[in-house]
Amino acid sequence: MLTKILLTALVLIIAWHFLTRKRSAKEAPQAMVTGQSLLKRYGIITFLATILILGVGVSVWHWYDGYQIVNVTVSSPATGQSSTFQVRKKDIDGNLLTTVEGLQIRVSDQETITVSAN
Repeated sequence: MLTKILLTALVLIIAWHFLTRKRSAKEAPQAMVTGQSLLKRYGIITFLATILILGVGVSVWHWYDGYQIVNVTVSSPATGQSSTFQVRKKDIDGNLLTTVEGLQIRVSDQETITVSAN
């Protein structure tokens, strides 16, 4: 996930570099930079920085939320038994649960799973 963020940031930086280099070559004969071009330049930089900060924030939140520990109750209607396990949110994957202790549990289609916060 961190690789995706860094790659995206690298692409944005390279694109910004090429866009400003071409503009500076075209604007070289002009001695003064107008207020609108400055506003446009800072607007683009602000927009890209905001997108980058939001992307990092969402990634950090997703990582943090995945490591939250929840109680998972597996109930079997055939036997009437139910068992409760502590599982990280990121380790709940369809019919497979991996507990905090490392125990892998496969759940059948007839069993019901109830997830609750600690």
